[in-house]
Amino acid sequence: MPNARITIWSVLFLPVRLFLAFRSAAAMEHLVESCSLANGIAPRNVHRSAVAASLSRFIYQIGDDLEMNDGDTAFLESHGFYDAIHYVDEIDSVLAARYEDDYCILSFRGTTANIRDALSNLDVDHIEYSSTQDSYDNNTTSITNPTCYLHEGYHNAYTDFVYKNQLEEYLEICTVECPTCEVILTGHSKGGSVAEIAALFMKEEIFGGDNITESPPPHVITFGAPQSMGAGCLRSFSEEERCRWYHYIMATGNLIGSAIVYDSVPINYANIFVNGRYSKPGHSIIVSSRDTTSSYYTGSDGNYTINFKTLPTDFTGGAHRKQLYMDVLNELSDNYAGGSTPLQTNGFSLGSLCDRDQDLCGDGLECKRVDYLDRKETCRAKPSDKGVVLVGTKTLPKVLQGLAIIACVALLVGAWFVGRRRDKDGVAGNPETAVATTTTGTTAGNNNSNDDKGSNSGSKDVETPASSTATPVEQTTTIEDNPSPGITLA
Repeated sequence: MPNARITIWSVLFLPVRLFLAFRSAAAMEHLVESCSLANGIAPRNVHRSAVAASLSRFIYQIGDDLEMNDGDTAFLESHGFYDAIHYVDEIDSVLAARYEDDYCILSFRGTTANIRDALSNLDVDHIEYSSTQDSYDNNTTSITNPTCYLHEGYHNAYTDFVYKNQLEEYLEICTVECPTCEVILTGHSKGGSVAEIAALFMKEEIFGGDNITESPPPHVITFGAPQSMGAGCLRSFSEEERCRWYHYIMATGNLIGSAIVYDSVPINYANIFVNGRYSKPGHSIIVSSRDTTSSYYTGSDGNYTINFKTLPTDFTGGAHRKQLYMDVLNELSDNYAGGSTPLQTNGFSLGSLCDRDQDLCGDGLECKRVDYLDRKETCRAKPSDKGVVLVGTKTLPKVLQGLAIIACVALLVGAWFVGRRRDKDGVAGNPETAVATTTTGTTAGNNNSNDDKGSNSGSKDVETPASSTATPVEQTTTIEDNPSPGITLA
């Protein structure tokens, strides 16, 4: 329940409340039209996500003291965050701040090195949530169990938080003092999951009934967060409220940079620990550190266009880094700042690293290797319909592999034949070899001549043949028996 201070603020700023009530109605009216992200994310929404990612990172950089030092305050103010208060209990903490005149933010810290903090992620038993407000139909006819179940570890992290009432008080004062400010609940990893639980409780305690102004519901923006709610909890939020929930999943290059892998925490946590018992209200978007010009919208409220169980995950933890989320979201915001062009959500752009099993490339593109030797999978243009495709894209790498093997064999055989030919040409053209050949020929000629002379000496009546056919033995015998004048025997 609000304390006396909150009641005084409520009375003093009654005119402001009435103004915000009209603003809320107008915002909700146009929200229904712009809920789908199929046509992109508006630059303002990208910027809001970047602000949330920054504070989700900064909460890890400040000390664990309840009273922040001057250095922490100056650091936050240099990035546009004012009136910051760090609420710290035994294992959890929340950083509350106002960003310029745009947002009142609560950033919930994720898992730290504290053992109790880490074990809270494994407390996957569910707690039934009972709402005092009417539930929404939301066309959730596919939900077999409409009961809203919550992850017990994340539920307790919020409901047992020592400064829970102070968080609610901070948001009330901030929104009254800054009528143009919207509320953001955010966090990285476990912090994002706790932010979802906080949104559920604050819906009744702050943003509903007579406790606070009829301001628009909060934006819930998470980064690499595990699931915290059952599908039955969708009935606790209207469609307009869930349209303000953004869940980001990071993709980055694998160890050798040949394909992208995905943040393992939100994917493997759902597959291993909760086994489908929990889901994500609102939008789910995949962003990539290898492409800060586009994104991939997977769907909303658990109705996804891809199978998360088949996504290759990053076992090194690199894709889960809070610094990476902040850097990528800020770069996306910078690329679309000041313009009207929305962030593309139909897939990654030309040349971006991808994964062929889950082709998340944009329209007119497909994920494939440039060539077999490169081994890098990137988004490339699809073959033209006017051209003739001889082989399918699935079999193309195998065909290239076969052609490469044939080419290698042909080169080896060709090199062997060339080597043989050079050896033969070298014997004929080498001067030293030629001299040796000539000398051998001369010696043979002399021997033949001696044979002829020896034969003529022995018998002049015998006719000399045109060419000598005597064997080497006969030549040697003739020379020894009938040595010719002028020839010296060795």
